[in-house]
Amino acid sequence: MKLLKHLGYRLLVLVPQLLAISFVTFGIVRLLPGDPARLQLGPLAPEATVEKLRGELLLNRPIWE
Repeated sequence: MKLLKHLGYRLLVLVPQLLAISFVTFGIVRLLPGDPARLQLGPLAPEATVEKLRGELLLNRPIWE
């Protein structure tokens, strides 16, 4: 019974930890300098193509949307 109680506690603690790690990772990735669309297409890609990819990747929206 002690083992089940311990496993239940560990599972309950796991959920907030995973959420916190996800939020921190997302924040770090969004705050890094550089443009993912520009990196993917290269420095010589036309601006219209880069803007189209930004729209497809939802990079032109604020973080809270």
